[in-house]
Order: sequence, then structure tokens, then C-alpha cells
Amino acid sequence: MDQQFGALIPGLAAGRRVVAADFQGHGRTNDLDRPLRSEHLASDVLGLLDHLGIPQADVIGFSVGGAVALHLAVHHPERVRKLVVSSASFHPDGDRGENDEAVAEMTVDMIAGTPMEEAYRAKSPHPDQLQGLLDKLGAFDRGFPGGPTPTSRASPLRR
Repeated sequence: MDQQFGALIPGLAAGRRVVAADFQGHGRTNDLDRPLRSEHLASDVLGLLDHLGIPQADVIGFSVGGAVALHLAVHHPERVRKLVVSSASFHPDGDRGENDEAVAEMTVDMIAGTPMEEAYRAKSPHPDQLQGLLDKLGAFDRGFPGGPTPTSRASPLRR
């Protein structure tokens, strides 16, 4: 979250309440024994909004966060006032296969010394579990067919 939005938060906070959360296994948040799926992460966001007493929010998301933001907008439109999405597709046809393959093959050694590795190791409650997060990112929303309707049983979103 800090890497994508850290510099934007002060400006956004000048005129509104900002809630910035790290997803499962990201940043300061522990991982769970479940795959990374937009529907699960959206449920976590809804739980956080409920806990904070926020009935409706402006939502910004990038990559996995973009997929989660789209999921919220499609399946819980009453909770999303405004939506900003970047680097996410609504349907698997919008994905670039080579990107999915590259993420699926990512290892800790490949990102050694990068801001991503440094931030994870500095903030994670389990800095030795970075490969587990990379593996889950490589399988994010895998197997979900996508689709335009909020009544679909499968998540309509992929990164």
C-alpha cells in the first residue's frame, strides 16, 4: 500500500477520511491459510469498513487492489461511491498472458534488493514468508472465468 499510494495519502487526507489497508499477506498484515482471491479480499475490506462504521466509500485500487475495487463495485455497489482502478482487468480476456506467467514464476531471488522486497521485509510480521506471498500472487484469482454480471457465482475479476 505504501509503495503505490503512500505519496498520495496526505493530499487525499486533506479533504476526506482515508483508510489505507494492507491486504492479506501484504505489508503489516499476516497471511491466512487461503488463496488470494478478489472475493476474499473484498470481504476483508467490507469487514474493515463495517468495523469502522463506514457505510459507503470512495475506493482506489491498483493491480490486486484494482481487482478488489472492481469486485466491490460490481457485487456491493451500494458501498462504493466513487471508483478509481488501475492495472486491473474486468475479464480474463483483458489480461496479458505474459504478465500472468512472469508473476507466477517470480522468486525472492528475482526481486532481491528491490523496493518490494525491502518494504516486505521491513514491515511484515513474518519477513521470511515472502516467497509464499509471491506464490499466492502468481495464482491470484486463477481459475475464475470472469464475467460482466454481479450474479455470477465466480468472481468476475482478475488482475
